[in-house]
Amino acid sequence: MLQNRIYRGEIVHKGQHYPGEHEPIIDEALWDQVQSKLTANAMERRSGGRIKHPSLLAGLLFDSEDHRMSPTHAVKAGNPIPLLRLATSDQ
Repeated sequence: MLQNRIYRGEIVHKGQHYPGEHEPIIDEALWDQVQSKLTANAMERRSGGRIKHPSLLAGLLFDSEDHRMSPTHAVKAGNPIPLLRLATSDQ
């Protein structure tokens, strides 16, 4: 939705955008601001720039036999599912 050029009063056909017959809902300055923010967020996501600590529980959880547990996750239907596993170096 934030990249839909129809809101800018444009039509897209085969990857090219053309002036539409309708009035834009969003002015050019706001559109440019949003696009630059989206680009910056995408770069942070790719580089892991937002991640300061991989997990708040890393190194703090142990099982009943004092083996270190490591937080991890699986993905099902596009949704992350938090999991705990035994750290292989302690086994």
